[in-house]
Amino acid sequence: MTLRYAPLEQPHPGEMPTTLPSQMAHYQHTQMQGQPLSVMIAAGPYTLDTDLDYEPFDALMEVARNDRPDALILVGLRQAVFKVLVQGG
Repeated sequence: MTLRYAPLEQPHPGEMPTTLPSQMAHYQHTQMQGQPLSVMIAAGPYTLDTDLDYEPFDALMEVARNDRPDALILVGLRQAVFKVLVQGG
């Protein structure tokens, strides 16, 4: 399976790459021995409002390391929180 992502610098990447259902079924039966695909999805911000330590992100990564999902999708605010904290001193 190929990892595909949209860089943060682009507001919208246009048409997103897709995988046909038949391709996913083939992958599941041949590469995953029929096991279900596990997906973990999380939405940021990944910091607390009071600091930039990324403790919530570290906790999320610990869960991902323990659960070992086939795919981890991270979405959400990352830079906006940083800018507000830096501007606020």
